[in-house]
Amino acid sequence: MTAAATDDEIATLRDLVAKIVTKLDGVELRPILRSEGWFTRGSLFVLVSRQGRIVVRLPTEEAQDDLLALPGASPWRIGNKPPMRAWIELPAAMHSDRKALGGWLRRAWELAPAAKAKKKRK
Repeated sequence: MTAAATDDEIATLRDLVAKIVTKLDGVELRPILRSEGWFTRGSLFVLVSRQGRIVVRLPTEEAQDDLLALPGASPWRIGNKPPMRAWIELPAAMHSDRKALGGWLRRAWELAPAAKAKKKRK
């Protein structure tokens, strides 16, 4: 299991992601897990993990395969659990490559499905 990142490292990555995704339409920051994530159309599409990695949700196999073909990309796991379906950690090298990072954040934003309406309990 990867060690947790420092609060400063996580804050730096959050700022980096925020600078890119806040330019996209309909994006909002909300609490998620023990962190925060960015949502569009009610769906979470990117977050910064406690391990200091940027994690994107790519619901299509084609997008997942494209990202996983890059060195350093890996399926995202929470602890020792199996990988989270459709969630992939971007390569750490992208943290300093704003153009590549922006392309993947935009792709995750574009592919984010509209959240399903929750049924009201009777």
